[in-house]
Amino acid sequence: MIHATRRERYSARCTALWWLLGLVCLAGCTATQMVGLDVGPEPLVIFVDGKRLEQVPLEIELTAESDHTLFFQREGYVSQLIVLRTAEVAGKAYLEPAQVKLQLRPDTATAPNLSVEVE
Repeated sequence: MIHATRRERYSARCTALWWLLGLVCLAGCTATQMVGLDVGPEPLVIFVDGKRLEQVPLEIELTAESDHTLFFQREGYVSQLIVLRTAEVAGKAYLEPAQVKLQLRPDTATAPNLSVEVE
């Protein structure tokens, strides 16, 4: 039976640790993309993939390997759903559109009725 020296055991552990760290880095390295937001009128609420954002950012960072949904809502306005689709060019994933420009429209169905009487 051959016994490894202390130095050999240490070296083997270090090698295994480096391999493990390399695998973790490769698994965790997903491509992300910054998507610009030019939306209004504020204040409005934004949900990204069903999660509410506390503030309206100028851009959001999303993974490029999967589709994402953006839902915009404000009381008295027509809500809007936008789907960012993943695409691939030369083996690199990206999201379309890369910039979201949106102005919510007033909801005329829920607007208060105004009547004017003239005598």
